[in-house]
Amino acid sequence: MRAFIIGVTLLLMAGCGIARQNQAIADFSAAERQCDAQFPKHAGSYTANAKCINDAQDRTVAPLFPYSDLVKLNQTTRAALAAKVDRREISPEEAELAMAETRSRIASVALEREASSNASSAANLAASAAMLNASRPSSPVFTNCNRFGNSLNCVSQ
Repeated sequence: MRAFIIGVTLLLMAGCGIARQNQAIADFSAAERQCDAQFPKHAGSYTANAKCINDAQDRTVAPLFPYSDLVKLNQTTRAALAAKVDRREISPEEAELAMAETRSRIASVALEREASSNASSAANLAASAAMLNASRPSSPVFTNCNRFGNSLNCVSQ
């Protein structure tokens, strides 16, 4: 979970106010603790716990995360792993490991998307600068101004 929160934090810092991000993360952490208290992690309750956490994520950090497909991947993976633990197909430790791997992949994909977006923005900025430079005259422009009483007369060459 920490890797996901760190990934969300890094991505949110680019687009939203820091105070709003910090509040969303604090709200999610509190809601996650509440879910763990309401649905303790033991056989038969992992699915309810996962649903509670997914709902908390939808209310808190998901609206600020720019990639809703990655949020849904995180949530569906959490729910699927919880169901497997409840059916005793995998151990809770195996589920935690699989979830950590999923969060790591999600964070990597999100960071790659951000880097790609930033590179695209930089390329657009460079193209705009090139267009501005192309529209400028190649030789310097000199402007002479003379004052005559209350009027100012300027001539550019």
